[in-house]
Formats: sequence, structure tokens, C-alpha cells
Amino acid sequence: MTLDEKESHHAISVLRLEAGETVDLFDGSGKQFRGIVTGRQKGRLLVALDKTEVRAVSQETQITLAVSVIRSERMEFLIQKACELGVFSIVPLLTQRSIVKLSSERWKSKIRRWEKIALESCKQCGQPRIPQLMPVQSYKSFLDHANQSYDRLLIPTLALKGKTLSQALQGTRPKNLLVLIGPEGDFSREEVDLAVACGAAPVSLGPLVLRSETAAIYLLSVLSFFYQN
Repeated sequence: MTLDEKESHHAISVLRLEAGETVDLFDGSGKQFRGIVTGRQKGRLLVALDKTEVRAVSQETQITLAVSVIRSERMEFLIQKACELGVFSIVPLLTQRSIVKLSSERWKSKIRRWEKIALESCKQCGQPRIPQLMPVQSYKSFLDHANQSYDRLLIPTLALKGKTLSQALQGTRPKNLLVLIGPEGDFSREEVDLAVACGAAPVSLGPLVLRSETAAIYLLSVLSFFYQN
């Protein structure tokens, strides 16, 4: 196979790969491939795939992170770290206390930017599956069908007293788990009540007030450890 122009440039100019060296490739859907560099053609790297070295990565618990859109650099950091922690998909939400408001065209541009960050993060950490980045949508419209798509929902919040994480994670291992992360200032009580009505369990992340990206990374780390994805 021939790597595209961008990947070839990275492999040749940054990684300094030469003929005979091995390289790991992934298709973005969870499959990893071992290949051997065979040469170059018109500035692009030629790689022979070893079909005996194909590995498929699966997740027993697929975690979706639905997060209120936060300021640009913090949202990008959150997406990067969520990819490193093996999140299955990411849903950007517009909540009552969201402070980022853009036109539909600019949201599409943001999604493309976030998809690029997700790809680069997965390449850097060796994550063979790129999380799906869903379109930006309203909190209510997303929750309207959430209880039909997920068999466990968690909403960290200070708006009401919730279970500890250890309590909330007891029971049958879920196949599809949804984590709701609020904006600065937390979800409103109305939003928390709506999530609870849809089957979400309010959880406490401790006595400290965490920023949105910190709460997401903390919770995803605990879930990764607990489920050993």
C-alpha cells in the first residue's frame, strides 16, 4: 500500500523511516496492522502489510461522553485526553449555561477541527479506533432518545446529592455507558431533573468543584480503570 502525502511526509521527515523498518498502522475503526517499509514512490512511502499481524481492538463497555461545549482551548484539551482514555464517541452539547454560541457553519468548522485533534491524539497514543464526533446538538433533544441508546447514564453534578462513583458503578457491566459533563457553573437543576427522568444516576466526584475538562478526565480515568477497557 501507499501512504497518502501527509502521512508519508510525517513518516519520512519526522519518523525517518527507511526501507526494511517496521511500522504500525490503524484504520480508525479498531484494527491495527503491522507493515514493513519497502521504499518510496514520488515522495510517498510504500508499505507491505503483514496479513498475519492484524489485531482488532474491541471494547466491552463503550463509553459516550456528552459534554457541554466549553471554551475553545479547554474543549480541544478535553477531546485530546478523552481519545487517550479510550472514549467511544463524543457528543458536544448546548446547555442552558453554555457560553459558546456560534452559527451552524462555524459549528461545522469546529467539528472538523475537533476531528483532526482526535485523529492526531489517537495516532500519538496508539489508539486504533478514532472516536466518533457527533454534531453539536441541544441538551434536551439529545436526552429525548438517550435512554433508548444507553443502558447506564451518569451525570456528575453538585445540583443535588448523588451516589459515590463506587456505588454508581455496581451491578451488571453496561455495554453502552453515557457520561454527561456540564459547563462552567454545572448543569441547571432543571437539566439534572430531566436527565434523572431519562434514567441518569447523579454522581459525586468528591467535595471539590472541578472544571469541566477536569471532571471529564477524572471520570473517564476511573471508568477505564474500573472496566479495564
